[in-house]
Amino acid sequence: MNNPASWYRLALCALFWGSSFVWIKYALAGLSPQQISWVRIGLGAAVLLAFVLVGGHRLPRKPKVWLHLGVVAILWNVIPFTLFAVGERTIDSSLAGVLNATTPLWTLLIALAIGVEKRLTGRRLGGLLIGFVGTLLIFQPWHASQALSWGALACTIAAICYAIALNYVTKALGGEGLDPIVLAGSQMMLAFVIGTLLLPVADGFTPVHLSPLVIGSMVILGVFGTGLAFRFNFQTMADEGPVTASIVTYLMPPVSVLLGAVLLHEQLNWSALLGTAVVLAGTALSRKPTPKPAPVAEPAMA
Repeated sequence: MNNPASWYRLALCALFWGSSFVWIKYALAGLSPQQISWVRIGLGAAVLLAFVLVGGHRLPRKPKVWLHLGVVAILWNVIPFTLFAVGERTIDSSLAGVLNATTPLWTLLIALAIGVEKRLTGRRLGGLLIGFVGTLLIFQPWHASQALSWGALACTIAAICYAIALNYVTKALGGEGLDPIVLAGSQMMLAFVIGTLLLPVADGFTPVHLSPLVIGSMVILGVFGTGLAFRFNFQTMADEGPVTASIVTYLMPPVSVLLGAVLLHEQLNWSALLGTAVVLAGTALSRKPTPKPAPVAEPAMA
């Protein structure tokens, strides 16, 4: 990435999303997974649509665009938000973060399969694999009996949904010329509508037990971990592509470790420090510019 603004957005997304698994864990004390997903999406939609309004943007007009955005809303919001909350009912938030860190691997494989990414260099593949190894070093899931469970499966499926959505946006909407904030706001609005319709189907109407911690966690998760994070992530994806945008999942585990040490006084061990260094090295390696061949005419990506 040659644009400094992309690095800043990536860092903010890592901060917002790196702490999201903690907020989900807190919110589960008073809300069901479906309720967490619905409230999170609603708050995120409000933030994103406010950006659209203040910026004077217009929502999409083409029915085809809204159809694509509906698919993205299901794959990027409704399903994975709910699945991560379901998963964290039975597994640790740290393990959920590890499973979420597989997103870049799935994203790259899908991007190669559908033609979003044209070439697979050894440097790129090596960087992605190194980043994932660093994530495993931080949390050492082989010491946890939770690694093979329905909760872990739910989180893995959520990560795959993210990867599909990242590529789908680029493939289906990359040539529409829409502003990233319009895409993000429209998608989140549709996700809220779909989530509202699904509330009676799952556990959306189960009794709630609100507390300051639950309310505060949902506000942070919705406003920062959804609204602002998606605004920054869509811009990064428009500027740098889906694989680069997904690299944020490698930066999230180090953020979680550092926040735990500073705010919760959790002990930092050598494996966590080593894993953090490996994650950052893998991220840098996977995005290091490589010599490009002569320009070839390809569809422009917004």
